[in-house]
Amino acid sequence: MTAVPDLETIRAGVTARPPTIAPPIDGVKHAAVAIVVAPGPRGPELLFIERARHPDDHWSGDMAFPGGRRDPGDPDIADTARRETLEETGVALGPPTARLDDYDARSGRRPWPLVVSPFVHLVDRRPETTPNHEVETIVWIPLADVLDPRRVTRHRFPRAGTRVVVPALRHERFVIWGMTHRMLGSFTASFGRPLPE
Repeated sequence: MTAVPDLETIRAGVTARPPTIAPPIDGVKHAAVAIVVAPGPRGPELLFIERARHPDDHWSGDMAFPGGRRDPGDPDIADTARRETLEETGVALGPPTARLDDYDARSGRRPWPLVVSPFVHLVDRRPETTPNHEVETIVWIPLADVLDPRRVTRHRFPRAGTRVVVPALRHERFVIWGMTHRMLGSFTASFGRPLPE
């Protein structure tokens, strides 16, 4: 098996090119997430949340990166990712290492009038976490598992009277799919390691 990239390899990849940033669009909200990467016993690990189940949450119960919609008081969209991460996980982040391409959720598998900006934060140790009411569980997933072809699976969900099947990644009981899976793929591709098919 190919060696797992270290933090410096990841840093070089995510900072290698400027991101594609979506222009403001009338009627489309803006959100941000933090892809937090910390050293672990098997190499870099990524911070994920399992969203609490709530009937009014479009992504109820899904696996996600911490984040959320921009608040009018946020100085910029990077601050949105930091604020939401602190609220949801108790992790205080400094300036991001890099910004990845914006993701237009209107073109996703669950179309939604939302543009999401992912920010990568490389940290020198795994921080303590405390989930808030929006979070069911906080999970650190080794990058080695993210890149392991044996973790590849499919996720099925109903849409418009049919069942849609999409690529996904399984870690223990958790399944990463949809927008988070696509952003994860953009992240790993930035340092030359596309997600396994």
